[in-house]
Amino acid sequence: MRKLYLIPILFFCLNFSYGQKVAPTPHKVTIPYNTSHLRQPTDTLFGQLDEWQGAFFIPLDTGGYFAGNNGYGDLQKAQVFQIQGQFTIEQCIVWFGQKNLESNDQNSSIDIHIMSLNGPGINANGPTQNEAPDSILATFTLSAADIDTAQGFWNIITFATPTTVTGNFAVSVDFSTLADGDTATLVHSQDGAGNIFNDLAWEQQSDSVWVSFAWDGAGGWGQDIQLGIFPIGEEIVGVNELGKLAFKLYPAFPNPMRGIGYIFYELNEPAQVSVEIIDITGKTIAIYNEGYRPEGKSMVSINAADFSNGAYFYGIRIQDQVVFKKFVVVK
Repeated sequence: MRKLYLIPILFFCLNFSYGQKVAPTPHKVTIPYNTSHLRQPTDTLFGQLDEWQGAFFIPLDTGGYFAGNNGYGDLQKAQVFQIQGQFTIEQCIVWFGQKNLESNDQNSSIDIHIMSLNGPGINANGPTQNEAPDSILATFTLSAADIDTAQGFWNIITFATPTTVTGNFAVSVDFSTLADGDTATLVHSQDGAGNIFNDLAWEQQSDSVWVSFAWDGAGGWGQDIQLGIFPIGEEIVGVNELGKLAFKLYPAFPNPMRGIGYIFYELNEPAQVSVEIIDITGKTIAIYNEGYRPEGKSMVSINAADFSNGAYFYGIRIQDQVVFKKFVVVK
């Protein structure tokens, strides 16, 4: 737990009249693909949940969930992504751990926002004027009935128009549009997953103030976590340098693919490697365990002959790091 920072004047301004929130024991989610806390786009998907920690969700005694809507009245949960240059976001993969729909309201839904990072809030160290989620750049509305919480599946959403961001940005899940009585939660890592980068998971509280999950003062959780949110798109400026990751993942060849295809990657040091394929519904359909591979460039062949036509994502996992790219099967 971080040191308590006392900022009494700001507390009165932000109406923090209650103590620190308490998160009970997390429920582990058995999902066949856990990812890391990295923040580099590589023409597709950011990875973030720590492999060694697993994926979790936490029901609260106050009702609702730690990483969802709850009895505290939390409105949104957001994940920050740190990039250099420009990144065009086309889709987003979101992991939900559980939902409880009591309203029977067919219009109950959540909104998924791409957001800029230039707003006021409270980070791990206290007040900030320009680090919190702020302006909404794009929105996708997902029906509550369509929130998929089945283990082994991802929720893949596509924005109506690709959105280009310059520099750091956030993707949020807005639970405030759920009907009364409906609750849902994102999957998240255990406390401590943000030990490389700070203040990557945020929530918008009932008074509309954005607060980092890592803030351990009044109204905060004091939890350094990552949320199961993965934007997908295309990097325009700023190369995913090998030195910033333990590896580099190259485009699949050929693309489109109809039979045998190849995935190329490069390691900056020897490591255990596995490659996984997920389909457009979010289901993991193939895993290639490559074993211990040497430093340098390597290749894995895949047989797409048994895949149906459509878009797929391929991910390379090395220790607690993961990156995805997209390929298409056309026969």
